Amino acid sequence: MIKNILLVGPKLNISSKKAYGGGTGGYTRNMKVYLTFFKLNKFNIIPFFHTIRGEHNFWIFTKPFRLVIDSFVFLKELFTNNIEGVHILAQYRGAIYREYMILCISRLFSKPVLYEIKAGSFKKTYNNSGNVYKKIVKFIVKNSKILMVEGKSDMLFLKKEFQKESTYFPNIIPNEEIPD
Repeated sequence: MIKNILLVGPKLNISSKKAYGGGTGGYTRNMKVYLTFFKLNKFNIIPFFHTIRGEHNFWIFTKPFRLVIDSFVFLKELFTNNIEGVHILAQYRGAIYREYMILCISRLFSKPVLYEIKAGSFKKTYNNSGNVYKKIVKFIVKNSKILMVEGKSDMLFLKKEFQKESTYFPNIIPNEEIPD
């Protein structure tokens, strides 16, 4: 039986000066690599492209509206595609509220979450943030079924700070991208 996994990440082929990396950074690349090359008989990866910075302009209401838009679209994707698990390409920082919302909705409907920590500043961001941010991160880490990390130092940090095991999963370079 093939399981449908919802992959949460940024839209592909979008260029925006306001988006991190201009909309073509590492998260976008990871999203593209997973959707293009990660093919297994047990899983069907379905993209959930969340909104990105600069995509909508509702003045001071932009962030709350983006969260509402992402919430409704996420719920729609959960049910129209018979999703059995959710894979979040964790951007943490300012995206932590969206990631928290996605985890809460996933928990509400008993969908396990894989939280994949990339970019190497997870520990620094956590340590330099306030109590609300730290509580949200603790909730996400504790309630994710699987944690994957790009950096081995993050494995040690998650174990020490949250008593949570994680799996080392470095960036992937598809064979097709390696020059002869």
